Order: sequence, then C-alpha cells, then structure tokens
Amino acid sequence: MKFTTLVAALLAPIAVLASAAVEITHPEANVNAEGLINIFATKKGQLYVKLNRANNLRNKDWFSRSDPYIEMWLDKSYKQRSKDTKGQSPVFDETFCFYLRPGQNKLNVRAVDKDTFRDDKIGEATISLDNVINTGNSPAQDYNLPKWLGLRSDGSVELQQRGLVAAMTSPDLMDHVDAGPTAIYCGVDPTASSLHLGNLVTLLGLLHFHIKGHTTIGLVGGATGSIGDPSGKSTERQPMSAATLAHNVAGIDAQFHQFFKRGRNYAQKRGYEVEGHGGKVKVVNNKTWFGKLSALDFLGDVGRYARVGTMIARDSVKSRLESPQGISFTEFSYQLLQAYDFWHLYHKDGCRIQLGGSDQWGNITAGIDLIHKKKMTNEEQVIINSGADEKAMAAYGLTIPLLTTSTGEKFGKSAGNAVWLDEKMTSLFDFYQFFVKTADADVGRYLHYFTLLTSEQIQDVMTQHNVEPEKRVAQHALAKETTELVHGVDAVSKALLATHVLFGASLDNVKGKELIDAFEHDSRMVSLTRDQVAEMSLDRIAVESGLCSSKSEAKKLVKSGGFYINNVKVSDAAYRIGHKDWIDGAVCVLRSGKSNYKLVRAAP
Repeated sequence: MKFTTLVAALLAPIAVLASAAVEITHPEANVNAEGLINIFATKKGQLYVKLNRANNLRNKDWFSRSDPYIEMWLDKSYKQRSKDTKGQSPVFDETFCFYLRPGQNKLNVRAVDKDTFRDDKIGEATISLDNVINTGNSPAQDYNLPKWLGLRSDGSVELQQRGLVAAMTSPDLMDHVDAGPTAIYCGVDPTASSLHLGNLVTLLGLLHFHIKGHTTIGLVGGATGSIGDPSGKSTERQPMSAATLAHNVAGIDAQFHQFFKRGRNYAQKRGYEVEGHGGKVKVVNNKTWFGKLSALDFLGDVGRYARVGTMIARDSVKSRLESPQGISFTEFSYQLLQAYDFWHLYHKDGCRIQLGGSDQWGNITAGIDLIHKKKMTNEEQVIINSGADEKAMAAYGLTIPLLTTSTGEKFGKSAGNAVWLDEKMTSLFDFYQFFVKTADADVGRYLHYFTLLTSEQIQDVMTQHNVEPEKRVAQHALAKETTELVHGVDAVSKALLATHVLFGASLDNVKGKELIDAFEHDSRMVSLTRDQVAEMSLDRIAVESGLCSSKSEAKKLVKSGGFYINNVKVSDAAYRIGHKDWIDGAVCVLRSGKSNYKLVRAAP
C-alpha cells in the first residue's frame, strides 16, 4: 500500500501558500474530489514536486484500467511525464525535479490518458509558485489539486492536514513508508498506571500507521521508568518502588492493546478501510533487555559510541545544566538508554521509525546515531563503513508537536490535574466535559487532532457551531468522537446520561441500572444498604455519602433550599428517604447546591 500521505499528514500545520482547488468531475469515473501535491524549492534554483496517488475514487475499476500519466511543466518550459512502467499503471508516487529560471512562477499539472494520451476528459490545474520560491529551502508545502490528477488520500497527507507532525529526521522517511509495510514504535515511561491526554496525540499518530497495515510497537519503560527522562522537566523525578513500577507497567500495557482495538473499530465506523484488520500490535517492556545487561556491558557496548559533547548539547540536558538544580548522572544517561531501545527494536523487530513528542527529538536522534554506528553483525558493519545502500539501512524519527491551548497552557490538564485515559481515574463524565469546555479558539484544531472526521465533516461542524456558538455544537462533537475513540461506543451514551443527571435534568425517564452503569467507576457514587439509609436522617446521609462535610452544613442546606433528592428540592429537615426515592429500587441521586452530586447505590 502506497502511504506517502501518512507521514505528510503528521507534519505540523503549514499554511497553504497558494490554492489550486480545481474541481473536476470525470464523466466516466464519477470522480469529484481533491487531493494534495507536495512542492519544495531550494536555494539552488531547484523545484521538487511530489505526487501523491488517489486510492478512494468512486469507480476503482475504471481508474485501474485507465491510470493516467501525469505531465508537469513550468510556464513554457519542457514537459516531464511520469515514468513508463511497461504496460503497468504509471508510477504516481515519484518526485519531479525542475531547474528554475528567472520569471518562472507557475507550475502546470495535467493528467493524460495512458492509452490515448488525450487529456480532454481528465483535467489540469495551475499553481502559483511565488511564495514557495521566495522561501527557498522550505519544508514541502501542500497544495490542493483535483484527485483525478493522480493524487492519493491515505494516511500521511491526512495527518499533515491534521497538523500532527513537528519534524522528520529525513524526507526519505516518506519513500520508506511508501515502499511497503514497516514498523514504528513509541515509548512511554510508566510514571502512572494510566496514560493521559498528553499521550493521546502520539497514540493517534501510531493509530494512523496501524490502520494502514504497519506494525505498531508500544514500548513501556519498565527500565527507563526507574530513571526518569529529563526532557521538559525542571527537576528530577522521584524514584518509584519496584511494586509501583510493576503495577504501572501492567496498566499501560493493557491500555495500549485496548486503544488499538477500539481505534480499529472507531476508524472502520468512520469509513476507513483498515487493511488486514490493521497491522500487528506489539507491546514490549524494555526491562526485558536491560535486565540482561550489566553496567559494564552497557558502558562497553553502548557508551563507547556516545560523545559527551553531543550529549551535553541536547536541549533536554542543556536546559537542566543551566538551571539551579542541575542534572544528575542518572538523568544525563537517559538518552543512551532510549537510544539503545531504538537500536534493539531496529534489529530484533525490524522497527525503522520512532515516533515521539517534539521534546523527544534529542533522544530519537541519539537512537538513530547509535544504529548508524553500532554493528549487529560483521556484514552489517561492512555496509555501514562503506556507506553503501544507505537508505536500506536507515532509521527514521518523526515527532508530534507538544500541544498547548490557545492561551499557552499545557494541554490535558483540568484544574491542574491530568485527564487520564483510564475511566477509574477520570470518570466518563469528567472526560467528556473536558472536551465540552474546550475554547472556541481551539475546538477546530482539536477536531483535526483527536478525531478521524474528514476535513469536510469538520468544516460542516464548525459552520454549524459558528451560527450559534453558545450551543457548543463543535465541542459536543469533539467530546463524543474522542470519548468513543478512547472508551468505546457505549461510553458515549453513558457520558451523555451522566451529563443529563449532573446538570439537574428530570430523572423521571431514567433507568436505575443505566444510572449505575454510567457512574460505575465514578467517585460520585457510593454504596449504602437501603436499611442503613432508612434509619438515617438527611443530615447523616449527606455526611455518610460525602455530600457534606458535617451535619450542620447539611441542615443549613435543607433550610436554605439547597438540598435535592433526584433533582427535586427537599425543604423538610425531618424527611426520610423511602421506597419512592429509590429509582427502580437501585439508586437515588443527592445534590447540594447547583453542581455537587452524590449517587447512593443500594448495596446488597
């Protein structure tokens, strides 16, 4: 499967410098769609144009019989045509190179029928190159073109459109992914028993590779977690006990598997063709290989390839060296441990790509450097020393931007607390509401990051939202999509029910079992037997359930009209909860004020 678009879509958001959104409907193929073309200009006067192939045309049989050649030319310059493949479909995913002359500022692209060389039914487009040429040595820019011109829409362009790549270590990464299934990994240190929203963006990057048939490896740092990564940290992490570390490793291991299972289902429901049920998913623990290495083995086998000057120059180290706290040798050595992870997975699992946040750039490049220097076999060392077949031996790094809100705050925090992906640590209601509270300035961007909705669908949502922003249509769409992706389709209805209840709506048509299911792991639900409740006064129930801190506080609430049972005000301090207050005999809802809730579940 051709896959240039997967990497491109991870690239950080790039403003479209010129749009050639030409809409062409092919009469026989019934195609009316747009795709992307990548353009890169150098200061040497070279213009590189990368074509991306379409693969979701409405009439694939017609397209396969009549793949067009692609012709390109600058103003009146000579034309270049995609390569002849001896009777097979032309190679669309290739790069054209032009040498610019003064005054040449337009690129012409035309699709020509490969059998008749006629272009009257296929179409063409023209792009202004002024901004591209002026930038010189700029990253590849993306331009809209008719999909019928041979553009494709698989993952990497999609990820580029979504703004999910900060940088790549080499543009050859795109060609490597195009060549066929590969393996990609991302590592997480088990500082907690759950991943959080800050990890979700990286997981989505892996998911785009996974659903296109690539092997995805989640690495849990059972060894590195005991050290602590200094990247982005102003102080050294507190060490964890062995038992805590093992508990956290187990939790994250399970989350990796669960995320990709739900992610596949979510992608298929959004119209993605998940190839072969997705690529293989592996979860590994780096303690497996580090546990077999002694300190002397590691220093002798890995440390000899590291240069202290290079290690000190990395941003994660430099910033700590300049701080009052400094950096310990333990943290200083972390980059070597992560480098060895990449080296190990490269040789044992054929993993060629490491994905991480932009703060991981130094650690990723350290791994690539080690792969280039440290041999696995004598034959490999000969290749490394000779420089032959460099691309065949290459390893790559891909980074995702660290997300912040429009106000500059770190994404994934709610009132200073992390929003976890484990519903036992962050309830479905709180997870859903985190996204509902997204600022208008951020919601469009987050719909691209955290969902698999198409650009057209997102545009439709934002159009509706902008008509009546007070209804928060876009925020609710974001919350529903992300909740389904992370927690599954049933979690959405549970989160909506919890929202219904906790915003004071009537409970007349709510089922007791549904309430219990919706709040299953929510700390707002407590268990008391019905006999216990029947013997308690309201003030005591309020204290026992955690609704109030004292009986006097509860009595004041009742007198002031701030105490509710099942969202109905109770004004009698002598009132006792009876049979009619239990919803289906299973649960009742207590509330103080406008937003403090406790659900009392009838214990056996």
